[in-house]
Formats: sequence, structure tokens, C-alpha cells
Amino acid sequence: MSERNDIYLLRQYSNWSEQGIDQALKESVYRPFVSWAFFLRIFFLSIGVSFVALAIVFFFAYNWASLHKFIKIGIIESLLLLICGLIVFTKWNDVVKNILLTSISLLVGVLFGVFGQIYQTGADAYDFFIGWTICISIWVVISNFSALWLLYIGLINTSIYLFFEQTQNGISDNLIFLFIFLFNLIVLSFSISYNEYKKNLIIPNWFIYVVGSVALCFSTLGMVFGMFTPGKYFTLLALVTFLSYLGGMIYGVLKNQRFFIAAIAYSFIIISSAFFIKQSDDALMFLFVTVYIVFTVWIVTHLILFGNRISKS
Repeated sequence: MSERNDIYLLRQYSNWSEQGIDQALKESVYRPFVSWAFFLRIFFLSIGVSFVALAIVFFFAYNWASLHKFIKIGIIESLLLLICGLIVFTKWNDVVKNILLTSISLLVGVLFGVFGQIYQTGADAYDFFIGWTICISIWVVISNFSALWLLYIGLINTSIYLFFEQTQNGISDNLIFLFIFLFNLIVLSFSISYNEYKKNLIIPNWFIYVVGSVALCFSTLGMVFGMFTPGKYFTLLALVTFLSYLGGMIYGVLKNQRFFIAAIAYSFIIISSAFFIKQSDDALMFLFVTVYIVFTVWIVTHLILFGNRISKS
């Protein structure tokens, strides 16, 4: 959008010909037919694979009682072998094979879940998710596919939470939030540092933004939860959150990363609003918090837009 605006701005203050403008728009703004065809092919393939995976899940859900246990496991294993065969013996491009690899990584979890339900080993135990995570680790490393990495990180987050929740009786919730926040913070820092070191976009921005959002969600939830149910690790969680927010804001300003500035600012608004409500829960305080949220969101939004205009100029 900015390149299009720049071209239109140059057109107003120059004698640039119509043919030159059309050529510039075609080269810098409009995507060629080949790019759209590639995007649609990958998009519909991803949608198709997702619907197939969902159809399998719903098939088992609606026919659970009437199917024999060997048929349940056999169908999933057959699908795993079929997709593995497509990946190994076809000459499809890497993107298609990575999407198929992501689908069989999901099917591994479905297979473990069915096995756990049949033999009563449990489908919500922490070792279920740890086993699922370990089984797909080689595929994640080999493919280096961002969507599969995101699934892998989600499984690790779930494993960490369930491990502490199911094996460590009486553990502070603040410590669980702290561990999960630190893990996602490490992944985020590594992703940013990796792109900085390589000097080209190896890890896509959307992956970094998703991981950053997850980390901020856990820090925000941990701080809000810790205010209303304080534990002995709340001070440590608050200190780590403050230092990481400070580092994130400095990085966002220096690198002109408005996502981190906005996300950290909105997280701080939520945490500070919870702090005010913790002091008093009468109607006047809720009115104050409402005005505070509207005002601070307005300030943050305008500061980001102002920074955007400064950056463009």
C-alpha cells in the first residue's frame, strides 16, 4: 500500500508518463498471475488438508461406539502410511510436502488419543503430549516448516503446563506461568536473533508475532492471576515481566517494530487495570478503569500512528 501511495505521490509532482506509472505498478504493487496461481494452489491445498483432518476427527467422534478398536487404529495408521508414501514417492514441491507432513503430525496425536481412549491410558495426561512431541521432533527439524514449528511449540507449552499441574502437587500457579512465559520468550529471542544474524528473512514475521503474542498472553494472565491469588513466586514473575517488557520496548523503538510496542503497551494496560480493580471493586473504580482503558488505548494508538508517519517521512 505504501509503494502505491508513493507512486501516486510522485505522479502528482512529476511528469511521469502513464505508461511508466502502469509499468511501476505492475512491477512493485500488482502481483503477477503466476504468484496468484501459486498462492491459490497452496491456499486450497491447505484448506483441503485441514478439512480432511477435521473430517477424520469428526468421523471418529460420531462413530466411536460402533467401530471396533482395531478398525479405529487401523484407519489412522493407513492414513499415516498413505501420506508418508505421498511425501516420499512423489515429486511435489517442498511446500506441499511440508503441509502433508504437518497433517501426519496431527494424525500422530489423533492416533495416540485413540490408543489412550481404547486402552484407558488417558488422552489428557502430560506424557501423552510429551510422547506426541517427541515422535514428531525429527519431522519438525527436517522440514523446518513454520506451521509445523508452531504446532511443536504449542505441544511443548501444553506438556509444560500439564506436567506441573499433574505431577507437582501444590505448585504455585505463578511458577507455571513463569516457566511457560520464559520458554516462549526464549523461542521469541532465538527467532529474532536468528533473523538478525542471517540478515535475511529466514523465520517469517507472522511466526515471530504469534510466538510473541503467546508469550505476552501468559505474562499478562500470570500477572493478573497473581494479583488476585498472590503466591511466593509472584515477585519473581513481576520482575521477569518488567525486565522483558522493558527490553521489548527498547527493541521495538530501535528496530521500528510497532507490533512489539503495541502488544506490550496493551498488555501493560490490562495488567494496570487489574491492579486498579484489585484496590477497589466499587462502581466508581470500574468507571475509572473504563475511562483509563479508553484513554490509554487512544494514546497508544495515536503514538503508533505518529511513529508510522515519522518512519515514512
